[in-house]
Amino acid sequence: MSKGKNLIYFYTRRRSFISNDIKHLEHNFDIHEYSFKDTSNIRLVISFLQQFFWCLFLLPKYDRVLVFFAGYHSFLPSLFSKIYSKKCFIFLGGADCYAFPSYNYGHHQKWLISKFNCASVRLAYKLVPVHESLMLSETSYYLAAESQQGIQHFCKGLSTPYETLYLEYDPEMFQQGNTDKIQDSFLSVAFGIAGTSFYRKGIDLIVEIAKRLPNCTFNIIGVNHNDLHFQYPSNLSFIPPVQYESLPEIYSKHEFYLQLSIAEGFPSAICEAMLCNCTPIGSNVAAIPQIIGDSGYILQKKNVEHLLHLIDQARQNREQSQEDPRSRIIELFGPNTRKSRLNSLIMKK
Repeated sequence: MSKGKNLIYFYTRRRSFISNDIKHLEHNFDIHEYSFKDTSNIRLVISFLQQFFWCLFLLPKYDRVLVFFAGYHSFLPSLFSKIYSKKCFIFLGGADCYAFPSYNYGHHQKWLISKFNCASVRLAYKLVPVHESLMLSETSYYLAAESQQGIQHFCKGLSTPYETLYLEYDPEMFQQGNTDKIQDSFLSVAFGIAGTSFYRKGIDLIVEIAKRLPNCTFNIIGVNHNDLHFQYPSNLSFIPPVQYESLPEIYSKHEFYLQLSIAEGFPSAICEAMLCNCTPIGSNVAAIPQIIGDSGYILQKKNVEHLLHLIDQARQNREQSQEDPRSRIIELFGPNTRKSRLNSLIMKK
């Protein structure tokens, strides 16, 4: 049955949070999805041509235009939305707001995609960052030369209105299973560590602390064995990507979760792990301190000795009462914390 309103959702990959947004919106909209392929330069050119003609002839029939992440794929939808007087919402998620030349991460350390990024967000009706730090932020966690980040920093004079909308998580799916936690066990989730994620996700730090803590066990999910071109100790294991539905069982077995990222938008894995009663240890970056609050530990600077001290604190204080990680996520980012605001934002005339 038609809802009377049509929505087009552009993305490059259908991630879990995109799937959740589509579920949230399908009660009010007839939703069409458009996946933009950018896996190579040739594929990018072909995708541009296909998207151009699609936007030219088909975009006018849609009432709302949504794009997750700014990038090459957001330019034509935002341009044609402007031409056809459609409301285009660009959801900002991370790489589209960063530049870290020291380890080759972020759209804005590349001239061409930075231009497409900035043109897109200037043309959009509204920006919807998953965390306010993506608009403008400064952190002393990493290099001083790369401390200033955010879309407003790289797109000077940007005046497009924005509204922050945090992600939300399902406490029914993510909860402590019928399993005991393994004492002194640490977990992290990272994909693509053969590329930028090795430094961006803090895998280099985990390798170092694993060497220094031989009686602890460390696991990293999302790593194919052909990505392992470095030395690591025997108490550190790498687990290939698993089905999303398998994550709660894995989280439930671990005592601590490590989110040692240099750059993030709103990291989901730490929230899911906290729902499974993992004690979080995270970097002082983006949304991570807000997610953790008083339920875990914050690493103020990227430093192995500082991290070892935090881990020692966490292990010694495991029996002392502090804010419950699961309760914190449910209260701040639980069911319908995003859904109602998302629908209100997109439905607004």
